[in-house]
Amino acid sequence: MMTAEQMIAANKASIDTLFGLSHKAFAGVEKMVELNMAAAKAAMSDNQNHAQRPDERQRRARTDGPASRLPPTLERESRFFQPPHV
Repeated sequence: MMTAEQMIAANKASIDTLFGLSHKAFAGVEKMVELNMAAAKAAMSDNQNHAQRPDERQRRARTDGPASRLPPTLERESRFFQPPHV
């Protein structure tokens, strides 16, 4: 049978473990939000660059068609869905 001191020590160790895991979980969420914000900023920057160059975009659309824009978009989206490197 456990003594009162042993029970207190076991509970303290459990609480310490719980808080340690909670800190790691919040750090992971914080990193994920940071990566999502970076991806959103990059997408907005790309959109702004495309919006500011309509003549270039129209010329490319006439000569290349929409198929030429597909691979960069797919590459960017595939990088977004890759697991984060922690």
